[in-house]
Amino acid sequence: MREEMVAEPILLYILEKKEVEARLHEVVLSFYRVHRQLPTTVAGFLGLVAACEQCGELVALILKRFSVAFEHQETYPARDAMFVVQLESILIHIDTPEMTLKFITEVLTVMYGNLLRYYGDDAASRNYLKEIERPNFYDELYKEE
Repeated sequence: MREEMVAEPILLYILEKKEVEARLHEVVLSFYRVHRQLPTTVAGFLGLVAACEQCGELVALILKRFSVAFEHQETYPARDAMFVVQLESILIHIDTPEMTLKFITEVLTVMYGNLLRYYGDDAASRNYLKEIERPNFYDELYKEE
């Protein structure tokens, strides 16, 4: 993380596993309210995040810069923009574009798979998580939780 993030207690708090998941849930909920369905693939999930009006532009730019495939979705507004802006703050304060990519493709993707399980679809969660190589940055970042 950039030095200014380490010095900001609120940003460190937002980076905690449950806090990131809560903010990601807001993005997922916002997408669901517009589309009435959730993606079941990593490319679909990445498209979900990239289509969010509040944080999607940054996500799409990072994914395109590193030629990561994602499904293009119709843009949608966040139900509670404050939480989504906080999630975007994490992405902005990551030190390098490469690490931002890892956070998006290895941390947020795993968290989305966990959310699918929390939402009650164990089969979709298991099938989705099979697409993600583990261990990865998620496991490194949240190994103690």
